[in-house]
Amino acid sequence: MSTKIYDAYKLKNGIKKDLLGLISIVQEIKADTERTAEEEVAEILARKVQFVKDLHTYYGKNVSDIISSMSEDEDEKEYLDTTIRNLKEDRINIAFMDTYNHYEKAITSEPFLKWHSYASITLIPCGKRVFAMLFGNTSYVTGMDKYFVDYHYQNQTDRPNEISAAEWRRREKDWDIALGEDFIPANHGLTFQLFDISDTHFEFQLLRNRDLLKKSLKKAEQDQKTRIHMIFETLENPFFTKNMNYIDILEISGSAEYKKWKKRAESKIKVRLKKAD
Repeated sequence: MSTKIYDAYKLKNGIKKDLLGLISIVQEIKADTERTAEEEVAEILARKVQFVKDLHTYYGKNVSDIISSMSEDEDEKEYLDTTIRNLKEDRINIAFMDTYNHYEKAITSEPFLKWHSYASITLIPCGKRVFAMLFGNTSYVTGMDKYFVDYHYQNQTDRPNEISAAEWRRREKDWDIALGEDFIPANHGLTFQLFDISDTHFEFQLLRNRDLLKKSLKKAEQDQKTRIHMIFETLENPFFTKNMNYIDILEISGSAEYKKWKKRAESKIKVRLKKAD
C-alpha cells in the first residue's frame, strides 16, 4: 500500500506528555500561527485594496465600465464598486472588512483553494510517545520546532539520505501502529484548530489591528512592480484574442512589437499611479 505521511512530527524527548501540558503547547503554537496568518492575510487584503484604489486612479470616471468588462460575476462587480466608494470617502476600515468578506467567500467556496484558509494539528498518542500531524495551510504554522521534530514517512520514493535505514523502518512501524487499520488520523488522536479565516474570532482580531492593516497597506503601496502589473492585466490587449492558445501567447509575448507596446503601457500606468501617490 502506498503511504504518504507528510507534515508529521514526534514530540521531543523530555517534554511532559500529560494532557494539560500538551494543550498548553498547542495553545502556544496556535497563538504564534494566528499572528503569522494575520500578517499574511493582511498583506493579501492590502494588495487587493490597493488594486481597487489603483483601478479608480487609472480609469477615473470610466472605472465602472472597466469593472463590468473584467468579470461577469455580479458579486465581484458589487465588491469593486462598493470598495471604490468606501475608499473615495476614506473609509479604509470598511474597505478592509468588505475585502476580507470577499476574500473569505472566494477562498472557502473553491475546494482547491479551501485548504489555504485554515490549519489544524492532530496529536496522536503511541505508547509513551506523542506524534503530531498538520493539515491545511501549514505554511502559516509557527513554533513547531520548539516542541517537535520531523517524523514524516513515505514509501513511494527512497528514504532521505540523512535518515538511516533503521530509522526509516522504525517510522514505518510507528505510523502503522499510531494510525491503525483505517489510517485516519482524526480517529486516533485529538485535533485542534490553529487558525481559520472563517472563524469570527480570527476576523475580529485581524480587522481591529489598525497598525497591522496600515503597515500592510503601506507595503502594498510601495510595491510599484506588482501594482503596475495588476493594472496592466486589466488593459485591453490588442495582441491577444479570447480563445488564443498558450503557444501562440508565448510566441507573441516574445515579439519585439509586443514588448514595445507593453513597455509604453506600463510607463503610462506608472506615471498615473505616481501622480496619485
